[in-house]
Amino acid sequence: MDDPILTMEEREAINQGRWFSSLSPSLRHDILRCASVKRYADGEQIGARGDPAEQWIACARGSVRVSSTTLTGKQITLTYVEPGIWFGDVSMFDGDRRTHDTHAHGATTIVQVSRSDFERILKL
Repeated sequence: MDDPILTMEEREAINQGRWFSSLSPSLRHDILRCASVKRYADGEQIGARGDPAEQWIACARGSVRVSSTTLTGKQITLTYVEPGIWFGDVSMFDGDRRTHDTHAHGATTIVQVSRSDFERILKL
């Protein structure tokens, strides 16, 4: 079950992210106000290659393993998204589908902003 509220530690991790911390307090507030919180168990899939890009995502706790599958079916880890890092914006801009698989690495909390809210925020 998802708890729609970030813990103090999760909120602090988001606020301390290099990019997010450079924003004005009012813009940070606007982004988090429209974000939803999701929690995942270790190994649980967050997104799949080919999914429509409907959310802009930040890791608030744990980490997100970003991977790709080779032609022979082997899964290759490309990177880990740590707390405070936002991702998925490229697909939101170009309108393409997701290009990689994402899974929770450890107990993981993400915040996500819908495409419509993302576009509204860009106009602020």
